[in-house]
Amino acid sequence: MVTMGTVDKLDFFTTISLHSIFCQVVGPIMNESTEFSFMPTTTATAPAKAPRKRRTRKATAVKATPAKVVAVKTPTKPAAKPVAKVSRPSESRLISFDRYVKDFNQRWAIHQWEVNELVKDISKGVSFVTPYHAELVKTVKQWTV
Repeated sequence: MVTMGTVDKLDFFTTISLHSIFCQVVGPIMNESTEFSFMPTTTATAPAKAPRKRRTRKATAVKATPAKVVAVKTPTKPAAKPVAKVSRPSESRLISFDRYVKDFNQRWAIHQWEVNELVKDISKGVSFVTPYHAELVKTVKQWTV
C-alpha cells in the first residue's frame, strides 16, 4: 500500500510502475554527473568560435608567349658498341670432375656438422624450458579447477 511519504510492502507491479514514474519525473532533472539536483539547471555554453579560415586557391599565372621560337637541338646518342661474344672458358680454368665431387663432399660434411650442432642447441633449450613449462601447466590447472 502506498501512502504519503511511506512505502509499505509493495507488490512487483506497483514497484515497476513507481519506478517508471520516478524515471519520467526525475530523469530530466539529473545533471551530467549523474547526481540529482532539485532544480533544472542550464549548462554554460562555450563562446562561439570564429569560423575556421579556408585556404583560397591561388590564381593561375598568365603565361607570356615568347616573341621568338628557338629550335633546340637534341644530342644524338653514339652508336652502341658491339657486345663481345661470350665463349666457353678454357678447360685449364675449369675444375675436374674429381675435384668437383671432393668439394661437394666437403660442403656436405660441413652442412651435416652444422645441423648436428643445431640439434644439440635446440635440445639444450628444450631441457632448459621443460621444468618451467611443467610448473606453468600446474599453475594453470589450479586456476581452472
